[in-house]
Amino acid sequence: MNSELHPSLKLDAKQQWYDHSIDQIMVYLFKYQCSTIKAQLYAETLERFNALDMAANYFLFDLIEERLPHRAKMFFAGENYRGKRETILEVMAHIGEV
Repeated sequence: MNSELHPSLKLDAKQQWYDHSIDQIMVYLFKYQCSTIKAQLYAETLERFNALDMAANYFLFDLIEERLPHRAKMFFAGENYRGKRETILEVMAHIGEV
């Protein structure tokens, strides 16, 4: 029996990984947790963020933008792709500090 997955199942598994990663990043950014837990989650969250492809990043940007207050939303919307990634990385690093 062939042990390889059907191509559509590979895509579904990859999409599920992206969805799970995006969900974890959103929880890290927006859910209240004590600073020690945030510090423990920082490395894994950063790794997941850096592993996202461009399409997943744009989806994440949209989700983040929806959660921001009006002024922050305007600032974030004005950033280009690189600027949005840098902003998220800065916020993640700040949250991950103990």
